[in-house]
Amino acid sequence: MKIYQILLLVSLMLFFSDCSGQGNPKYIGKKFGTFKLDKITFEENLDTLFSKSEFFVITDKNSHFDTLQKKQIWTDTMAYIYRIPHAKVDGLFSFKGLKIKDKVVSFTSDKNKKFRKLDFAIYISANEYSKLLNDCKDFKDITTDRIRKFNNNKYVILQKTDGHKQTTLYCLDDRRKKGDFGYGTYTEGDFFIRITMNDLRIKDDAFYKRENSDLK
Repeated sequence: MKIYQILLLVSLMLFFSDCSGQGNPKYIGKKFGTFKLDKITFEENLDTLFSKSEFFVITDKNSHFDTLQKKQIWTDTMAYIYRIPHAKVDGLFSFKGLKIKDKVVSFTSDKNKKFRKLDFAIYISANEYSKLLNDCKDFKDITTDRIRKFNNNKYVILQKTDGHKQTTLYCLDDRRKKGDFGYGTYTEGDFFIRITMNDLRIKDDAFYKRENSDLK
């Protein structure tokens, strides 16, 4: 085998090894393929990740109400929230094989632009929910007895910690009978699922305490 053929073979092996190890494309966009939300590593640079797509950033600031001035006072920046307009989301994201359509997916960094949290919510069918539970069999049920009782056993919280990445599923059985709540049959989905993913490497700052207060 000639030397250039050997070099070409080695280059191809390195290329495919790098792609398979990455798990996700470098950029978000239909031409780059589906971005698997369950495969995020929190090593992603959000400015790079979103640079090939139409997106917007919300600057999230701390605030308090000044009773003397009678107005809201905005102080230091807490986080930056990156989003694709919901009308442009179809075909961009998936989670455990579930396609995310017309829903807001929030990628949140701290004030230093370090990617720290991902958050989104979807409605899914009973069949999709059954598949999701099967794909998440290694998740731990952390639902408290108080939450079960308050929600008539229709709400469960499932969680998995994998190294520094923690994924939490908040699952509500939202199946309704015709006439429930006075507006007929609800058709968007049988189950409402909120999914959050957090980077656990920093747990002693204001960002972590605020963004994870719902787990207390």
